Amino acid sequence: MRVTSLFCTDLISMQFTMKFLPVAILFLCLGRNASAQVSYKDLPISWSDFTPTDQIRVNAHGTAAISVHTEYSWESSVKNNKVAYIDFKSKLTVNRKESFVLRSFMRTANAERKARLLRHEQGHYLIGLIKHLWLEQAISEYRFTRNYKEEIRKICKQVEDRAAKLNSDYDRETEHSLIEDKQLAWEKRLLDTFNELNDNKTKLPLQFDLKLTVNL
Repeated sequence: MRVTSLFCTDLISMQFTMKFLPVAILFLCLGRNASAQVSYKDLPISWSDFTPTDQIRVNAHGTAAISVHTEYSWESSVKNNKVAYIDFKSKLTVNRKESFVLRSFMRTANAERKARLLRHEQGHYLIGLIKHLWLEQAISEYRFTRNYKEEIRKICKQVEDRAAKLNSDYDRETEHSLIEDKQLAWEKRLLDTFNELNDNKTKLPLQFDLKLTVNL
């Protein structure tokens, strides 16, 4: 068996009641499910997650930046050259040392401006969650072949590029939160996209572990 690993987030009324009670229960359940979504207040990101600094970090733009990482790794074993077993793991993390906010901004900005910029950075965190769900979906749905190692690398690269473009578009169109109407539109777009991908669950998908079998 070969093992490979790689490291790279009432009577009449009674009849009426009995007939329509299941419908009422159904509506109640649907109502609860529809409201059981993640909102921005559920995201575990606050200014305490940012390191105050006196100057903008290298390769960074704007007053603040959050550093969100998707840490994934996988290992595989092959049995009798016929079947490959793949264990793909991924975890979403925030690097607080790399996340920063300018001290001058925190000292001089009013509460509204601070809240708006924090919401913008929470949007980047949401993109990290979206990327994580894209990766889980892509890996779990792909029909791997004997070239599964290259196929996994290709999927990861495609998801990385897709998320990078989403982050870039978000910053460009909102000018890092300065265009208020664009920022509000993006906030809704990102949250709706996430909740749809997350099947309206209230739990944040911070990690996953996929076990796959490939016939060679």
